[in-house]
Order: sequence, then structure tokens, then C-alpha cells
Amino acid sequence: CEDSRMIDIILKDQPRSQKRHRSTRSGHIYDPSSKDKKKTMLQLNQFKPDKPLEGALLVKMIFTFKRPKSHYRTGKHSHLLKTNMPQYYTSTPDADNCAKYYLDCMNKVYYKDDSQVAMLQVEQYYEKNPSVEIIIEEL
Repeated sequence: CEDSRMIDIILKDQPRSQKRHRSTRSGHIYDPSSKDKKKTMLQLNQFKPDKPLEGALLVKMIFTFKRPKSHYRTGKHSHLLKTNMPQYYTSTPDADNCAKYYLDCMNKVYYKDDSQVAMLQVEQYYEKNPSVEIIIEEL
């Protein structure tokens, strides 16, 4: 759903995170996430606005990760969760690294510069199917 003030993006994919930049023995610095970013940018292109948003932005990101098998019961109840399984995802990748990855992918396409992001809300949950939802609103 898109209007001039809001963009809602849903990617049916495992959330990715920004990897630390590396350097070669010769001193060349490179981004090990660059190949992943190209793939993600292709997915994001189907939602891109006609022109980059201007002004202050609120960006909300909801990352859902697939639950591990160990969260489920066994036998004929294998489709049911065990009691006391967590709702929130608190493992790696970290929420801030995931946010940085997607902000970098959207830079100069969805907005002129990521410095426009005045408010950032990031949530990580467990779900049956992994996904990434990004909501961008002009403030």
C-alpha cells in the first residue's frame, strides 16, 4: 500500500543483517554483505516510490524468524509449540544489524539519505514463516 506519505513493504524472506566490513591483506576494505544487498535491492525495487521521500521519516521494521524445531513438541503433537516458548527473537542476528542492512539497501531509492530517519522502531519475533515488513512514513 503506497501513498505520498507512507510505504508498506513485505518481503517473504529470512531477515538478513549487515556484516562487518573486512579488509584484505593489501589494505582494501570491502563489504561482505554486498552480494546479499544486490538481491535484496531487487526485491525492494517492486515497492519503490516514484521519487525518494524527503523530510523526516519514521521507519518501522518487523523481522520475523522461523522457529527452531526445538520449540515444537514431538510425536502426534509436533505441530504444537511447547509451553513457555519465547515470542520475541533474541538471538543473532541483532536487531540493529538487521535494521542497518535494510536501511542501506533503501538508501537513495526510498529516501535521499538515511540521515532522514528521525525515528526507528525495530521488532523481532518468532513466526511459522520468516518475513521482513518495513513501514516508512513521512513525519
